[in-house]
Amino acid sequence: MKNNTQTSLSLVIKCQKTQEKDLLVTLITQHEGKILVIAKGVRHLNSSKKAYLQTGNLIKSHLVQTKGLSILTQAQLVADASNVRHNLIQIRKFLLFMEILDRLLVNEELSAAIFQKIIYLHQLFLHQVSNSIIKQHFLEVLMLLGYLDCESKNQSIINQVNQILGIDLCTFKYLSLNPNYI
Repeated sequence: MKNNTQTSLSLVIKCQKTQEKDLLVTLITQHEGKILVIAKGVRHLNSSKKAYLQTGNLIKSHLVQTKGLSILTQAQLVADASNVRHNLIQIRKFLLFMEILDRLLVNEELSAAIFQKIIYLHQLFLHQVSNSIIKQHFLEVLMLLGYLDCESKNQSIINQVNQILGIDLCTFKYLSLNPNYI
């Protein structure tokens, strides 16, 4: 009999409301890369999973695979991202990081090295380290994904990602600050 359940370390990229009590959750998982799952009933007032599914949280997820979308049945908090939500600059940097990951990663398996680098970069954001260190590690992620060569390290990350995508990132449209910080 085929095993249709999976437990893995996952990074919550974004959530979207669907139907009355459900959420569509975009995760970066250790084994499957970027995936879209459905969390049934988490918008109930007494749901214990709702707080864990905030953008930027690192969770241990238990998924049941179905013919359509996988169903998130359990979530256990590993790292809470609430400490980056205390000032506008930190919020902006963190949401920009989440948006870049959402747009650049495709729905396929990630190598262990890329996943570990993304989790390490996530930890750097949570500990609010300097922009230069974040930029250095983010450039390594972009190079591992095959988007950059060594010569384009002098541009800001935002300009590089805008050039890769061919469109501007949405984070700047509602959190307007100086775009030259990273």
